Amino acid sequence: MKKRALTAAVVVVILTIGGMVWSGPNGVAEKSEKEWFSQAQQAMGFGRYDEAIRCYEKVLSVNPGFADVYRFLGDAYMKKGMPDRAIDAYKKALDAKPQKVPALIGLGNAYYQKEMIDESLAYYASALATQPNSAPARIGLGDLYYYKKNDPERALAEYLKALALEEGHADAQMAVGLILRKGVEQNKAAQHFYTAGLLFIKEGDRSSAFKAYEYLRQTKEDRLMRLLHEALQPSGKSSGPR
Repeated sequence: MKKRALTAAVVVVILTIGGMVWSGPNGVAEKSEKEWFSQAQQAMGFGRYDEAIRCYEKVLSVNPGFADVYRFLGDAYMKKGMPDRAIDAYKKALDAKPQKVPALIGLGNAYYQKEMIDESLAYYASALATQPNSAPARIGLGDLYYYKKNDPERALAEYLKALALEEGHADAQMAVGLILRKGVEQNKAAQHFYTAGLLFIKEGDRSSAFKAYEYLRQTKEDRLMRLLHEALQPSGKSSGPR
């Protein structure tokens, strides 16, 4: 009898850390912080942002000290077009880790969305002061200089630095093409439009891919036009210029 009682006592021990399942007040097994976080990340991947927000908040209810969650919560609010809520979340992430680059970039993006350009610039600069090789921060600065400050020369410099680090940014490739096509480097602009088109196709963004194709047509680079046109067909595939 004592052995059975001891076994039962072990079974109902409540564990709230280490990713283990714990028991709620009614004795029903509830999800651990790791399970809530995994569900949140999956929901983000499928564009279910309300679900992701609920799951991130569940993580914090289980473990309020899991400060990294605030950055992901900020990302979810940004996806929903709620920059004010995102700013609150990102700042909580920074309270825990002042030099956390993703939160700094998130704040730059959120203030950019609010048209608060000076604040946006300051956070991008802070991110780069901590991590000079941050491609997302460089792209943020490029967007800011190109679309908000009407300074295509500085924008181009930032975009090219970003693409030297990570060339797989479709929007940055497109922006570089748009800047270069206004000069005498039409062939270089064409290559960027072509690359942007392929990247957009890979991302499933066919609308943007067709925009890249239309810009490419204006450069009159027939070979790249043909290749991208083939890639845009339902069964078309293109691995790059040949």
